[in-house]
Amino acid sequence: MGKQFRLISESPLTASHADLIPKVAVDAAVLLGLTPGFAPIEAVKYVDRFVEKLQLGAATVPADEEPDVLLGCLWGEQLVREFGWNWAYVTFHDNQESKAVGVISKDCSLAIFPFDFIAGCLERNMPVTIMLSFNLLRSQSPSLPARGFANIMNHVQRIVP
Repeated sequence: MGKQFRLISESPLTASHADLIPKVAVDAAVLLGLTPGFAPIEAVKYVDRFVEKLQLGAATVPADEEPDVLLGCLWGEQLVREFGWNWAYVTFHDNQESKAVGVISKDCSLAIFPFDFIAGCLERNMPVTIMLSFNLLRSQSPSLPARGFANIMNHVQRIVP
């Protein structure tokens, strides 16, 4: 039997990226007005609301900041704090070896790509489901195959009456 080719794989962040993400998350927390000792759910709620405000033009970030990076670091760090997930580079071998920075569950069954999701919300006015996804993960983490890297944000949708 031939060698099985994995379609998705992960690798650790470089030391500089691993050091930078928590620092950027602190900057985002300050920008959003979070008080020291905030709970992960509180930070996620603030990120969700701030992305919606950015979509509406009711908020801005400093000119030298990229909102997807700034807010993505804060959101991702809350996944690390709340669920014990890890930041990683994720390579999609079936998509021209494209790579993304994501936060992945311990068994790699789930993945969230905070920077890409927030950029999509801002560039294409996608619905902001950051808080909804966090609440779903808190209430019941889906049982999916290990190493499947299922992007949970592709499956969380608001149902508006």
